[in-house]
Amino acid sequence: MDKSKKLIYNLGAVFIVFLTLFVISLTMNEFAKSDYAGLDQPRSIRVSGEETLHEVPDEAEIVFSVVTQGEDYGEATNRNSQQMSEVRDYLKENGLGDEDMKTLNFSVSPRYRETTENRDREREIIGYEVENNLKIKFKNLDEIDSLIAGAIDAGANKVAGLSFSVSNEEELKIDARKKAIENAREEAELIADSLGVSVGRVLDYSESAGFYAPRVSMDLMEEAADDSQQVPIEPGENEIRSSVEVTFEIN
Repeated sequence: MDKSKKLIYNLGAVFIVFLTLFVISLTMNEFAKSDYAGLDQPRSIRVSGEETLHEVPDEAEIVFSVVTQGEDYGEATNRNSQQMSEVRDYLKENGLGDEDMKTLNFSVSPRYRETTENRDREREIIGYEVENNLKIKFKNLDEIDSLIAGAIDAGANKVAGLSFSVSNEEELKIDARKKAIENAREEAELIADSLGVSVGRVLDYSESAGFYAPRVSMDLMEEAADDSQQVPIEPGENEIRSSVEVTFEIN
């Protein structure tokens, strides 16, 4: 082999070695940066904590409906307006203000009669039905059964959607969350103590919350509306629940 070829061969070998080292260096740098390597990832434990609070409701929401019929639109709506006005007047006499009442829905539907002539069925409008739904918020729960009976006597012919709530719901949610987090930390410290390590900073956190308010059955409401009588109603307790998962660093 002459000197020129030998020189080219040696230069090529050096270039290949240099290129190989360069590629290895890049690979090691990327590997060191990668989370997959796990070299810089802190040690951690993930625990859960829960808390459930029970609170007696201090508010109730009810939907009163007035349903009327008439041979034409004007007759049906006039009857409905008069009947609903009497219901609203009764509610105001019992301590409710305009801010405690809200119209949820107002609908007008035609009433049909089907006739058959020469095997042909026809439908003709024989009148209209109007439904007006009024949602109220009431705070004197000791008198809720008499309020419902009085509203029915005043003209409401349908009662639905009775539910109970607590006015400080947001505060209770915060309290439940705080206690759930405390429970999670206590659990983490028990585990860490068993492992011979200590609990450090929070690395991750997630939460799911729930609020359960018992509702009075529709059968009970229909019974009150049909008989126009007082039905004993118990608000029970509302449930405020928080469940958290927390990842703590351990040292």
